Order: sequence, then structure tokens, then C-alpha cells
Amino acid sequence: MEIADCGVVYASTAGLEMAALGKPVLVCAGTFYAGTSFVETLNTPENYFDALDKLIWENPSRERKRMAYRFAYYYYISRSIPFSYFH
Repeated sequence: MEIADCGVVYASTAGLEMAALGKPVLVCAGTFYAGTSFVETLNTPENYFDALDKLIWENPSRERKRMAYRFAYYYYISRSIPFSYFH
């Protein structure tokens, strides 16, 4: 992930990790973070090469990194359910 210029993922959390590094990411299949502002979501296969060509030339972004970290934090914290039966 560190040496890649951009990422292409198919239903993987690796895209969220790459976005947290500030890298541009193309999501090709439904994930819980598809459609967010920090990734490019592919809607039709015909647009694949255009979307990929656009992302290859984007630089890592602090704003993308910040949004991905915030999303991951709130997503995982909101799904943490305390169990009162266990200590």
C-alpha cells in the first residue's frame, strides 16, 4: 500500500486503509464505505478505465486521510456493543 499511487478494491477493507494513508481509491464493488467522499465508487464497468485514469494522477491528500480516519473511527465505535454479561 505504501508504494502504490492509487488503489482498486473489490469488496475489501484494504481500500479504507489506503484512503487512511491519503491514497486515492477506486471501489469496484459494494463495501460499507462505498459512496463516501474519500473514495471514488465505480457505478458501471464501462467507466472503469476513465475512473482509473483520473485516480492515477491524483496525489495523496491530507483531507482524504482525515475523512477516512473519521469515518473508520465512527463506523467501528458505533458498532461496539458493550456486553454486560461479561467482565
